[in-house]
Amino acid sequence: MNVTKISFLGHIQNSQRINHYAFVTVHLLCNSFSRKFCFELIIAHFVGNFNQNLIWLIGCLYD
Repeated sequence: MNVTKISFLGHIQNSQRINHYAFVTVHLLCNSFSRKFCFELIIAHFVGNFNQNLIWLIGCLYD
């Protein structure tokens, strides 16, 4: 994952007021576990908010 992408996702995260530590923690977990687990983790954290689910999923799948 490159710095530009981190900055871009960080901007989205800040604009949507997603907790910074949750963002970092989930992203580290995404890098450590399977993509299926990552997807389930995203849904568990942001169930009911499609836009946030989509942002986290993109960040995870395209590392």
